[in-house]
Amino acid sequence: MGAVLIHQFNDGTLHPIMHYSATFNAAERKYPQIHKEDRSLVFGLKKCHYYISGRHFTIHIDHKPLLAIFNPKNGIPLFTAARLQRYAITILSYDFSIEYINTDSFGYADILSRLIANHVKPDEDTVIASIQLEEDEDLKINCFTVETATKLPITFTTIQTATKAYHTLNKVTFYSQNDCWPQKKKQITDNEVAAFFQHRHHLTIQQQSIFFGERIVIPKIYHQQVLEDLHNGHPGECRMKLLAATKVFWPNINLDIEHVVKTCDTCAIASKSPMKCTPQQWKIPSAPWKRIHIDYAGPIDSNYFLVIIDAFSK
Repeated sequence: MGAVLIHQFNDGTLHPIMHYSATFNAAERKYPQIHKEDRSLVFGLKKCHYYISGRHFTIHIDHKPLLAIFNPKNGIPLFTAARLQRYAITILSYDFSIEYINTDSFGYADILSRLIANHVKPDEDTVIASIQLEEDEDLKINCFTVETATKLPITFTTIQTATKAYHTLNKVTFYSQNDCWPQKKKQITDNEVAAFFQHRHHLTIQQQSIFFGERIVIPKIYHQQVLEDLHNGHPGECRMKLLAATKVFWPNINLDIEHVVKTCDTCAIASKSPMKCTPQQWKIPSAPWKRIHIDYAGPIDSNYFLVIIDAFSK
């Protein structure tokens, strides 16, 4: 990963001020491509902090999905993975604009990562600590994935096996791991794979399973079983969606939940009856004591109070 600090003079010419480059450590090499790009961006900002902090500047990137995640006008997307959210908190503390530059025109930064390939990294205590920190972070993420699956009616091993056996999820895994999603949805011939297209920037691969943010993607064969578990006790449509939003995901899961509730007789009987009449607001009285409201309050310390409120003075 490389970073270049460039200053634009009044005559419009661009002059590089600083160059920085580094290689990914053992833990970072296992990251999905979008996480690697984010890590590079954070690396560059930290290296140039003393020059850019408190000033407006422009970030040039050659990885287009970062525009959606780190655009300062949009804020952090709701379903962004935990690691990306931590990066975003760091990045959004700066005053910047972000622009996409095609990879073919991005040589001034990419050349640094090419030249450093044969460079031997110094054995420093800070580097060792950094590697250990990243490995601990990955361990926490892996533990979280297993913990998420323990709350489901199917085991994590079952989800892993079904994910590998299901052709659609195999294709989604390939696209996400290699960061090679097609540019447009219509370029994907498989409709089930195309349904993941709009969520592609939030998909990560952990322990041979697909995650949407922190929600595990359930193979199609277990959709009905998971829906039945969410519907246990007839919690209603909103509650089911809230439960699903903490544990599981697949495209159009909210539509499937709505269908389950609408076709359930018990839920239909327990649903709220429509309002019989529209509430009408009291008219504001023209003077004090034109209208008063009286009611009892209590018991408070075994006492009841007669409360009278004037509608005009309140």
